[in-house]
Amino acid sequence: MLYSALPAKPPESGMPISPASEPTCKGAETISPCTNSSDTKADAREKCHICPHAITWSWSQFEDLQAQQLYAVLRLRQEIFIVEQGVPYADIDDRDAQSLHLLGLLNKKVVAYLRALPPDLFAPGYASFGRVVVTHKMRGRGLGRLLVEKYFDRFENENSDIPIKISSQAYLKDFYASFGFVAVGAPYIEDRIPHIAMIKQIKSAK
Repeated sequence: MLYSALPAKPPESGMPISPASEPTCKGAETISPCTNSSDTKADAREKCHICPHAITWSWSQFEDLQAQQLYAVLRLRQEIFIVEQGVPYADIDDRDAQSLHLLGLLNKKVVAYLRALPPDLFAPGYASFGRVVVTHKMRGRGLGRLLVEKYFDRFENENSDIPIKISSQAYLKDFYASFGFVAVGAPYIEDRIPHIAMIKQIKSAK
């Protein structure tokens, strides 16, 4: 299952705690001051004071990932895509070694992650990405959008003419459409979950 999924529908929604608890640093608008209804008061306070600049973003080749980072990534993917979503599938699919890995680190802990596949690995003639995931405590902060934005920041500098194809969970169709992806074909079931293929054509800057 190579899908692009943000766990715990809806992934980017929530209710503000109070104006006083909103992030105040420059650029804080990139992460919304929201929490989930399941948050404890302590979680809410912690999330609403997190500044975007507190998160360190790091791209790594598979062989450059530290053992603890790789363990944290695989554990996060297992917790969300297999356990939480109730889908028994082979998350370790032999594509990790050929992919780039984007990690969002907070206090040296992995709180957000995306896997970027090189052209032709997912589908001939296309680049792709997937395994888009945010830890439970950090949902509702806009980190899913930041992950995709950072993917495009890197991708468009390196592969300006190659289109991107993803297999998105169906409920995220509008989320990816906001980045310029267009649904192609009919929805389908993959690993018990409705999916839709989506493509984004990249306009060359030349």
